[in-house]
Amino acid sequence: MSYKHRIKIIGGIPDMELSEQAKKVKREYLREWRKKNKDKVAEHQKRYWEKKAREEQANK
Repeated sequence: MSYKHRIKIIGGIPDMELSEQAKKVKREYLREWRKKNKDKVAEHQKRYWEKKAREEQANK
């Protein structure tokens, strides 16, 4: 996997392409969104780790 494929993309824009001020604004927005949407965050994390567990089993 190349480096470009490992860039963390949240909100549709790679963090590498944002200015420091834009990154700060984005982090604050996402922090507030996560606070207001704890149920969505928890569900996403559950799906993510269930998927990782299936991938782990498939690789054995």
